[in-house]
Amino acid sequence: MKQAKITKLKAKSKAKKKITVSWKKVKKAKGYQVEVSAKKNFKKSVFKKFTAKTKLNIKNKKIKSKKTYYVRVRAYATYKDKNNVTKKVYSKWIKKIRKVKVK
Repeated sequence: MKQAKITKLKAKSKAKKKITVSWKKVKKAKGYQVEVSAKKNFKKSVFKKFTAKTKLNIKNKKIKSKKTYYVRVRAYATYKDKNNVTKKVYSKWIKKIRKVKVK
């Protein structure tokens, strides 16, 4: 999973207080973690979610109109260790962070 890369990440806003994020599917990934922040360094996240889909419509009370937000995504896979406990292995966050101005 560490070599897996998210590609073709798109983030846009066509409605007030709403962001649409989509990306290309990663082989062997069980799901994805999406993070939205008002700051480029992601110190304070506005939205975090785990999803199995490759498209996500985000509508959140913390997302304000006419503000700029940053979006990043990473993939994860699951496996069972020796003790039969399910563990998650994450890929790196996508290098190209997307910038979105909400309508």
